[in-house]
Amino acid sequence: MNTRQIECFLQISENLSFVRTSEEMYISQSTVTREIQTLEEELGFRLFSRSLKTVQLTPQGKEFKKAITPLINSLNVAVTRIKNETSEYGPKIKLGFFHIASLRFIPFALHIFHERYSNVFLEIHQGTLRELETLYRTGQLDIMFAVRCIMHQKEEDHIQNIYDGTVCATIPITNPLSAYESLTLDMINGFDLLILKDNASADCFTSFEKEIQKRCMDSRRIICTSTDEQEAYMRAGIGISISTGYSFIPSRQYRQVPVESELLTDLDTNYAAMWREKKETGFYIKDLMNIMNDVSSVYNSLDSLQRRYQR
Repeated sequence: MNTRQIECFLQISENLSFVRTSEEMYISQSTVTREIQTLEEELGFRLFSRSLKTVQLTPQGKEFKKAITPLINSLNVAVTRIKNETSEYGPKIKLGFFHIASLRFIPFALHIFHERYSNVFLEIHQGTLRELETLYRTGQLDIMFAVRCIMHQKEEDHIQNIYDGTVCATIPITNPLSAYESLTLDMINGFDLLILKDNASADCFTSFEKEIQKRCMDSRRIICTSTDEQEAYMRAGIGISISTGYSFIPSRQYRQVPVESELLTDLDTNYAAMWREKKETGFYIKDLMNIMNDVSSVYNSLDSLQRRYQR
């Protein structure tokens, strides 16, 4: 029995998928299958019952998971403690970002935290959503920042909203639409629309994008994969952008006006943090979240005032 086998077993016991486990662990599906078969042969009983469509833990598999999980947790705590004791720093908190929203107030919140706990090392990772999810689920990230509606929350996860996810039209201040307090899809029909469809929010906006296509038939829709593309079009005098308010760094050249639509009522596009409580870093993570909550309240209020009064 080795750690690779245990990692494969625990991962499959969570997602009940050999395919997804191979993707999350960056190994082939045949390797995952071989590791589980070897483990089952060594234990003398089957851990999973498999069919063409489903994977389920056997009763023995459930008992094995119940027995092995505390041991793995204790091992991880021990390794972390030893690393901390041999490091020039105290505990380490690992954070993962992948959206432009991370560039706004989050560095300021981290600065406040560092001033308060200079012995705690903050390790920052940046990557795609899939990369960060894999790191988070395998315990290599303590906190993950992403758009709320694409987070796969489990029972042990905590989620805290960071940025208000109001969907806005970002409009050059020379455009007459910038004078309105809010806009409907009928009001923007006929304008070139720059639709942000990046990895961070593509799944969230599928239904809303269809509604735009239906209600704005006189508009030319230009799909952009980043805010840089949207801003390049607008600097060239082409179109207005449709995205969450936090997707754009504030600028005096543009005004963000909220877009009203019934489809957006139940769409949780807030930018959020997801984390799990850990014995060795739990106190620090909670205080970091408190700092972010205080700072985000200020920034969200300022953004709201800016959208209301900027002309």
